[in-house]
Amino acid sequence: MATNLSIPDAIANDVRRIIAETLRLPVEQVALDARLDEARLGIDSLGLIKLNVALEEAFDITLPDFTTPEQPHIRSVGDVAALVAQKVSAQANGGAR
Repeated sequence: MATNLSIPDAIANDVRRIIAETLRLPVEQVALDARLDEARLGIDSLGLIKLNVALEEAFDITLPDFTTPEQPHIRSVGDVAALVAQKVSAQANGGAR
């Protein structure tokens, strides 16, 4: 997923905050360009599941399972934020959750 798309600041900040809370890290350590699989974030498959649930609840959306091989384009915090922004926008425009 391209992270160069315009991601609303509020969504990017909320996604970073939720990831930081899920991983018990300071939000400053959760940059948009941080990769989910790098040591700095230390997120494992259980952490990805918890993150999925936290984001779905926070934004009232349905997200794909980040742990499946079918989601290879979700690699960074920015990718997650872009996906959340896309889902929120689709829902606001009458699309499916």
